[in-house]
Amino acid sequence: VLRAGPIKPQKEPLDPKPLLRAYARTASRYPVALATVLIATIIERLAYVFVPIVLKEFIDILGQGPTEKDAAMSKLGLYTILMFISWLMSRITIFTMCYKTAHVIADLKKDGLAYMIRHNHRFFSSMFLGALVKRIDRYANHYDAFADRVIFDIIPTAIQFAAVAIVLWFA
Repeated sequence: VLRAGPIKPQKEPLDPKPLLRAYARTASRYPVALATVLIATIIERLAYVFVPIVLKEFIDILGQGPTEKDAAMSKLGLYTILMFISWLMSRITIFTMCYKTAHVIADLKKDGLAYMIRHNHRFFSSMFLGALVKRIDRYANHYDAFADRVIFDIIPTAIQFAAVAIVLWFA
């Protein structure tokens, strides 16, 4: 009697390139929203990088004594403007992301279901159809988490890192 060990299914690592291409292709259907999100994110991060510099100058002016009242008020005004710009751009980013994400998810679901319908209908008339629809929903709904990570984590971190490096280089 031959003893066979447990059969382990061989899983190949998944290639994320087709998924990312599908996400990018679908998101590129909304170029104005995409450009708005990217520009607002860049402006928000750049404004936020210069806030500590303005605060440092404000505190330096306060340390010089009460004679520099106009300069202190101008730095305080600049601080307020930078914080308002940062807040406004973050609101624009959030609202535009809500619009874009909802439309992209709807397009991904519509494209996935259209792809399924193009196949043989007898094949999909079983219980297997529910599993495919569930996978399409997961595929489309994961775009939201992916887009949020890119727009709210990766891009701002890269911009802030580059801006801080430039500020420190020229300081």
